[in-house]
This record gives sequence, C-alpha cells and structure tokens, in this order.
Amino acid sequence: MHVGANDGIEAHAFPERAGSHLSPEELGTPVMAFIKSICAVFSLDASVSDQVLVLRRQLLRMVHVKEFSAEAVFQDPCASLVLRDVICPHCQDCQDLDVCKDPQLQAHDWRCGACGAPRDPVEVESALGDALGTLCDASVLQDLQCLKCHSVATEHLRAQCDHCGGPLATCRPAAETLARVRVFERVARFHGMPVLEELAGWVLAQQGSTA
Repeated sequence: MHVGANDGIEAHAFPERAGSHLSPEELGTPVMAFIKSICAVFSLDASVSDQVLVLRRQLLRMVHVKEFSAEAVFQDPCASLVLRDVICPHCQDCQDLDVCKDPQLQAHDWRCGACGAPRDPVEVESALGDALGTLCDASVLQDLQCLKCHSVATEHLRAQCDHCGGPLATCRPAAETLARVRVFERVARFHGMPVLEELAGWVLAQQGSTA
C-alpha cells in the first residue's frame, strides 16, 4: 500500500509511453492508480454500475482517500494521437494509427498491420508534422465566443459580445491546444523524430514568449 512510484526502484516506476502526460502528483501511488484504473474498467459495464460504486468506495476507504476528492478521479494516463487514413504503399490498406497507444508502435514496429511490409517512419513523421500544423492553424483561425450567451462573435476586433456585452474567448482554450502540442513533442521524443520534436518545441517556445 505504501509502495511509491518515485522511491528510486525501477520496478515501482510507472511505464513511460509516448502518450504519458500526467505529473507524478496526478499519477499518485501505484495502489491508487490500480484502484482508479480497475474501477474505470468495471464501470464500462452499465449492468454492474451500482456494485462498482460500492467497490470503489470501499477500496478508497482502505487507502484513506475521500471518495469525491481530486485524488480519486480517474484520468487516462496515456493520451491518444491518431493519424487518420494512413495508406500502406505496398498493399494500399488504409488504417488509423494511434502513435500513442498502439502496442505495435510502442515497440517501434512500423510494419503494416495488413501485409507486414515496413512503413517509412520519416513519412509518418511528416504526416504528424502536417497534423501539428493543422492544429496550430485551427487554434489561430478559430472563432471567438461569448462566455455569457455563447454566441459567436462576428467582429474579431471587438473585446465584448455585440449581443450582450459579455467577455469574448476562443472556443478552444489555449491551454488545451498547448497540451496537445506537448503530446506531439513527447511522441517525437519517444519515437526518435527530431524534426517533429523541433517543430513542437518551437511552437511551445513561441507560446511561452507571448504568454
């Protein structure tokens, strides 16, 4: 119960994945991670939802954690980054590749799942770079929305909503976009993609200089 993930013992450490994004505080102890994960899996079956709630409450009581505390909230420890419609140059099979969660890709095995022919990691890196550019463009070009009445602003030079006078904000918060950029950076570092890592690092540096 008292084994810690940061006690210096390698066997106790959480595995590092391409999509790992939680801080040590958010990950908690291995015991808490197990409790939250197993309850999240069981809760997928709606027919046993009541039993899962009882189980979760009892397990949290055993480790002296309050049921509704932030520490007890499950967060997926591995982010997802999916490349859509990746076509194999050999068999023309079209697949979606999750470069964060796919077990085959986590082992740096880039072979096609249909024919087994090798994929070019440089092409995958280029596609990820395009996806990063699309994400940044969407963040820059997104609409402004009123925080009060939720209407979309028609004039981007106004500071307040032209309907109710409420404050305007981007539809997608900057923090959410930066979190996605960090996923790209971690994926690049994990898979050894220097160009993608440099691009993601440059975006993060630019945001830091304008913050």
